[in-house]
Amino acid sequence: MFEDFFKKFESANSSSSLSGVDKEVLYKHFEDASKELEQGQKNNGVWTKAYLDAKGGQEATKARYIELMVERSIFAQEVELEMLEATKEIEAQAYRDEYFSKRKNQKDPLSWRAFFLFTIFTALGLVLLILLLQLFVYLVQ
Repeated sequence: MFEDFFKKFESANSSSSLSGVDKEVLYKHFEDASKELEQGQKNNGVWTKAYLDAKGGQEATKARYIELMVERSIFAQEVELEMLEATKEIEAQAYRDEYFSKRKNQKDPLSWRAFFLFTIFTALGLVLLILLLQLFVYLVQ
């Protein structure tokens, strides 16, 4: 996943392989990182990494810092989406488990109906059989 992000990020900087929506999302990440930096809000850990990567140059450090913050922001967004999908799947599985658990504990009304109908038809069949036997006995005499 993280490698895919870097490939996507690099291709966005070098070619037009991203869709217009993806580019707009990427530009929004750059805008947010730039605004935070302009407002004096910076992550010291990311700033230090950018400073080391830029080998101390102030403008290069700012540029590298923005790149790192965009990477961080996109990665956080992807993790959030994965967590949301996992949560949805867990909720769906819990719903399925609850549904089937209730179905297992319920008496199936269809089986009771079938038993009731079987009993009635069996009784009617026996009554009819007895009547036919009596008719046969009457006719034979």
